[in-house]
Amino acid sequence: MEVFGDCKTDEDVKRMHQEITELIAEKGVEFISDLIEKKSDKWKDEIIQIGIFGESGSGKSTFVNTLRGLKRGDEGFADQGYIGNTTKTATKYTVKDNPNIIFTDGVGCGTIQYKRGSEYLKSLEIEKFDFVLLMSNRNFSQDDAWFAKEIRNMGKPLFFVRTKFDEILRSAKADGIPGENIHKQILTTCAENIKDSGIPSTSIFIISNYDTSLGDIDPLMVAILKTLSLKKREALLHSIQPLSHQVIREKKEELIQRVNLISLLSVVSPVLYLPGFENDFDLSVLDSEIQFYLKEFSLTEDKIERTCIRLKIDYDELLCKLPRVRNLLKIQGIKGAIKESLQIEFDEETTKFIAMQVLKILPVIGTVISSSYWYIACLKMLKNEIDLLEKDAHKLLDEALEKLKI
Repeated sequence: MEVFGDCKTDEDVKRMHQEITELIAEKGVEFISDLIEKKSDKWKDEIIQIGIFGESGSGKSTFVNTLRGLKRGDEGFADQGYIGNTTKTATKYTVKDNPNIIFTDGVGCGTIQYKRGSEYLKSLEIEKFDFVLLMSNRNFSQDDAWFAKEIRNMGKPLFFVRTKFDEILRSAKADGIPGENIHKQILTTCAENIKDSGIPSTSIFIISNYDTSLGDIDPLMVAILKTLSLKKREALLHSIQPLSHQVIREKKEELIQRVNLISLLSVVSPVLYLPGFENDFDLSVLDSEIQFYLKEFSLTEDKIERTCIRLKIDYDELLCKLPRVRNLLKIQGIKGAIKESLQIEFDEETTKFIAMQVLKILPVIGTVISSSYWYIACLKMLKNEIDLLEKDAHKLLDEALEKLKI
């Protein structure tokens, strides 16, 4: 039996409930608690290798830092080639809280050190990468086209990324050139340059590493995620920063997939005896989960403070624009907000109705876990929390992008 598979449909939930019923009867509640906890963190076991190639100064290091949410002075910060002489050999970087996400920042072919050929390709160890990004701050070259064709022949997903779109628009504006058609012109030129590679124009993306409202960062992230298995997709989304509105939406969808397991974990925890606010009970599972949501959306106190410093925004003024975060961090605190939300859910007639339906599917809840009301209340509360925090994440990103407008 594959215990607790992905829960995306009502049938999946029923199957999971049945598995839990059988396991509780066989091994007891404490075993289930440990099992669910391990399952909820299973994504951390996935290893993802990302190859990023291109000439020095093309924006590779900046892109890696952006995905990882790092600024100069942070541990693991990738030095950026402002004078175009930084990346001379391949360098590996990982995500601070997930060393299984590995970025390899390498030099593209066509430089003095690395010329196109089999020896160059062999040195890259392309076979180990899940996907490859080829980055340039120019319109791509014949060397780039050759590289892309070779990577394609190896069966690896490859994406052309034309960087520094913000600088192009800024220069155009200074020269009095309208910016509306510049994206299309760049795309056409890049596609023409690599037409012999056999790579379609749909694999070309134009981005700004600093202002993610410009260009194709959303389509790029969607295209990357589509190349990954479900488990690796989950791991990557939980490990990168919410750098665009699409990434925030994708993160939300992944978080929703966790709520069944976390709600079950909260009710089978051995320290919890009876649900109900007249008793003492443990909120650590729910507390940890909401802290995880805050981290996923970059809404923790330290992340917001860093954003305020970077954008020269007053912390309290910004927090007032993020109502749920403000309530969790400054007013009620996470546990206080959880208690209030659960009380509201317990009082809802829909919670009681759904709980009765769950009892029909999983009768053991009534005897071993004490009450299905707790499970349903947790389920609804966590989904609502994700919705509220997603809205604040979009607001925070909008505030940041507004400050960065050209």
